Amino acid sequence: MSNIDALEYEEIIGTYETIKDTPLKGIDFYKRSFVDVDGDTAHWDEYTTVRLADSEFSSRGDPSTSKDLANMRPRTAAMAYFNTSFIATGDNLNNLRKPGSNVKDKAGKAYLAKNLMEVKDMERRAQERLLFSCLTGTLTYTLNDVAQSQTMSVPAGNTTNPTTSWATAGTDIITDLLGYKAIVEEGSGRVLTTGWVNDTVMGYLLNNTSIQSLIGTGTLTERIAKTGNIGVIAGINFIQYDGAYYNGSATAKYVSDDVVFMTPDPADWLTYQRGSVAIADGEEMRIVASPGIWGVTNKDPVGEKVIVKSCFLPVLTAPASVVYLSDVTP
Repeated sequence: MSNIDALEYEEIIGTYETIKDTPLKGIDFYKRSFVDVDGDTAHWDEYTTVRLADSEFSSRGDPSTSKDLANMRPRTAAMAYFNTSFIATGDNLNNLRKPGSNVKDKAGKAYLAKNLMEVKDMERRAQERLLFSCLTGTLTYTLNDVAQSQTMSVPAGNTTNPTTSWATAGTDIITDLLGYKAIVEEGSGRVLTTGWVNDTVMGYLLNNTSIQSLIGTGTLTERIAKTGNIGVIAGINFIQYDGAYYNGSATAKYVSDDVVFMTPDPADWLTYQRGSVAIADGEEMRIVASPGIWGVTNKDPVGEKVIVKSCFLPVLTAPASVVYLSDVTP
């Protein structure tokens, strides 16, 4: 078939990059934390302590005062690979021509884009799952069927569940929140601004008497009607997130029932690293930034096997900046 080699790298990656991203609240919110790096190993410096004292003053003309700022340790970890493929059949590839050749180009690209759209959705959901796994303080993923676990060194106080259930309307949730904010500010110098909950915990917040008395039931009702979220409480903007993925055996939520994540605004405390991968480009091998996409001839069924490969890993560079509550109903 004359068109079996039509899927050149530039054409496939161009189509992939033009596909509109599936909205996913987590990686969309922290998108400024994504960085491209060489290789498939994540490298980062993890802050082990925080300096809260300001600089000492000196008189004019005095020499500078030397300070030891080595309060971090280097970390490395193998990135998680996303590696999937599909068969673009020959009959459909026959409609794919290079730009400017004939009118069949549009139909062929629409066919290719439809398949690539599903793959891109899978890739983004894999990134989303890793993001919230990282925010628990223990990043877990699988490489070659071997479970991997990376401890993000989140302090114990940042993961200590409240002593009184948030499901009880009379629990003083506001005091709990102020306590967690103080822990983060004292431990990292950063400020909690964003909370992630699903519909279960959002219900606890809405029914809580201390929150109702502070904000007013009328205002709460108005916020829910307009945005679907409770809004800012104790300086933390709570976002309800019920997004889900299929984990191989069942559907699971990125933010589980009775779980709360709290973080500062996107900044240097989190970095989501995307590595480089090897691809086949015709008869040559190329190293490209993730994602790498290429096609190889497939004989049965006749067509082209399209392969999409990328590697990535989110890491916490300042782990004392986040709070993870695994169960607010002890």
